[in-house]
Amino acid sequence: MKPYIVISTPRADLKCIKDELNGQIPEALHTILVNEETSEDAKEEYKSRKGRETLICPPTAELEEVTQPTTSKRKAPACKQGGKPRKGLKKGPCSS
Repeated sequence: MKPYIVISTPRADLKCIKDELNGQIPEALHTILVNEETSEDAKEEYKSRKGRETLICPPTAELEEVTQPTTSKRKAPACKQGGKPRKGLKKGPCSS
């Protein structure tokens, strides 16, 4: 087995392939940003955007739905043996 591989593609074809691949590489960023706006124009546009009044959207829910508090009561603790509600901190089964 040979330690190297011989390529039988002609140099002209390789050069064409190289040119095609180099055409697919995007341009440098500094050439893309040539059409960037100046800082004075950007500041002026910022001030005009901030000067506009923001339209407030009406609420989508009814007023009663928003103002009603949703409270749920906790279930009273029950005895594990009898199932009756426990009262106080006394120990023992079904203490009432």
